[in-house]
Amino acid sequence: MSRSRKVRPNGMVLFITSSVKEGLPLVAGPLINGIIEGILARAQHKFGQEILGYLFMANHFHKMIRITNPETVGDFIGYL
Repeated sequence: MSRSRKVRPNGMVLFITSSVKEGLPLVAGPLINGIIEGILARAQHKFGQEILGYLFMANHFHKMIRITNPETVGDFIGYL
């Protein structure tokens, strides 16, 4: 049985929470922050979503995005 496709209209604000792989904590610091911001910037440019805010913690993260291209939301989430 196939999964039904989620409807995510253009302009919708989406809240995303995910955990990081166990044993790989995100230790806060200038280097890690720079890497994370670079990855977010590349994902935003590549998939065309607008990042409104984010919070990375040692074992999970939260992101808030505004959908600007409904076709690439899944790819955007998977990239991160």
